[in-house]
Amino acid sequence: MGEGPSWAIHCRARRWACPLTAIVRILIQVAVSLALLALLLTQLDTDVIIHEMMAISPTVPLAVVPALAAVLIVSQATRWRTILAALDVVAPSAPLVRVVSLTFFANQLVPSVGGDLLRVWLGRRLSVELRTLVASVLLDRAAGFATILAICIAVLPLFHAAEGGGVFWSVLLTIAAGVSALAALLGLHYLPRAVLRLRFAGEVAHVSTAAWQVVRRGNHLAGVVALSLVSHGALMVTAALLASASGVALGMLDYLAVLPAVLLVSMVPITIGGWGLREGAMVVGLGLVGVPAETALVTSILFGGVMAGVGVLGGAGWLLSSRTGRLAAQPD
Repeated sequence: MGEGPSWAIHCRARRWACPLTAIVRILIQVAVSLALLALLLTQLDTDVIIHEMMAISPTVPLAVVPALAAVLIVSQATRWRTILAALDVVAPSAPLVRVVSLTFFANQLVPSVGGDLLRVWLGRRLSVELRTLVASVLLDRAAGFATILAICIAVLPLFHAAEGGGVFWSVLLTIAAGVSALAALLGLHYLPRAVLRLRFAGEVAHVSTAAWQVVRRGNHLAGVVALSLVSHGALMVTAALLASASGVALGMLDYLAVLPAVLLVSMVPITIGGWGLREGAMVVGLGLVGVPAETALVTSILFGGVMAGVGVLGGAGWLLSSRTGRLAAQPD
C-alpha cells in the first residue's frame, strides 16, 4: 500500500519529463543553429551580405514558394502512400496530403523528429496498426535519406574534381556513415530470435522487416525512389534558381557537384529547420566552385526563407482544408 503514492508521483514525473525533454532538445537545437550562424557571420563581411540581400528582387523567391510547396507536399505524401501500400495498407491520398502539409509547417519550428511524431499522431486516424504506421513514417524518412546518399555517390567524381582535399574526405566519411546506418537498418531483420523476444528489439526489428517488404516489392520501390528523386530534384533546382538570383553564374555540372552534398549535410538533425548547418554547407560547397562566401550565404538564407514559406503554405493548407471527420485506410 505504501507504493501507491510513490507510483503516482512517478507517473506524474514521467508525464512531465517527456514534454520537458522535448523542450530542452528544441532549445539545444535552436542554440546550435544560432551558434553556427553567428560563427559564420563573424568570419564574413556583413555589409556585403546586407547589400546583396537588398539588391535581390523578391520576384524569384516569391514565385518559387508555391511551386516548390506543391511539388514537395504532393511528392512526399504520394511517397508515404506508396510505402503504406507496400505494407498492405491502402490509404486515401487527401488525408496524407493534409498531414504532410502540416508537418512541413511543424518542421520549421521543431526538429524533424517532431514532425515525424506529428505525422504518427495525426496518422492514428487512418485506422492503421500503430507499429505499421510508425514503420511507414520512419521508412519514408529513410527513403529520402537513402536517395540523397545515392545521388551523392553518383556525383562523387564531380565533387572530387571540384575539391579533392579535406572537404571531399569529410563528405565521403558522411556518406559512409549514412550507408552503414541504412545497412544496419536492413540487418536488424536478421537478429537472433532470442534477441527479438525483447520488446524494444522486436519493435525496432519490425521496422527492418517492413523495409525489406518495401525493397522486395519492385514496383513500389521504384515509385518510392522516383518520388524521392522528384523531391530532391525540386530542392536542387530551387537552390540553383536562388543562386542565380543572387548573381551566381554556374553551369549545371557545378551545381550537381556540390548541391547534393549540401542537402545531405543539412539533413543531419542537430539544428532547427537546417538553419546554420545548411548555411555552413552552402558556403563551403559553393565556395569550391568559386562562389564568394557572402553570396553563398545569401543564397542559403534565401533557400531557408523559401522553405519557411513552404511551411507557412503547408500550415495554411491544413487550416483552410474543409475535410473533416475520421480518416480511414480504404481504397480511393
